[in-house]
Amino acid sequence: MIRRSVFLAALFLIALGGASGPGAPGAWTVVRDGSTIDLSLRALGGERRGRFEEWHGDITFDPDAPGRTRATVVVRAGSLKMQPAVATRRAIGPAFLDSARFPVIRVELRSLEPRGGDRFTARADVTMKGVTRPVTFPVDLRVTAGRARSVWIARILA
Repeated sequence: MIRRSVFLAALFLIALGGASGPGAPGAWTVVRDGSTIDLSLRALGGERRGRFEEWHGDITFDPDAPGRTRATVVVRAGSLKMQPAVATRRAIGPAFLDSARFPVIRVELRSLEPRGGDRFTARADVTMKGVTRPVTFPVDLRVTAGRARSVWIARILA
């Protein structure tokens, strides 16, 4: 069996939603134009990078209590685009993501633990190909005037 290291990297720009003011707890909205979810795959001594084009996220976030942050990100596995196109076909095909049988990759953020300043440790459950694994990864999070910018990279063995 070949072990592959998969890195999901995300840049989320989120804005406070609803009638609450900046810094208040509640539902935040992902700003799609400023956000990306990328994949980096390492297998057989090589590395390929790509970007998912179809995904959505729901976030509940309180800047004053980041430990209560919850988020769900749902990614359409078949929306991955890589160069060259043959890399895309292989990545979403049955030997790797198997997007025909497992069309969704799901990330459920369970906690965000402060590490000092704008740095946190995230604990999440990631479901790929029907298997859910707990994953811990670093997060940089900056909040300014009702907007937040979050950068994270999660490593998953596939």
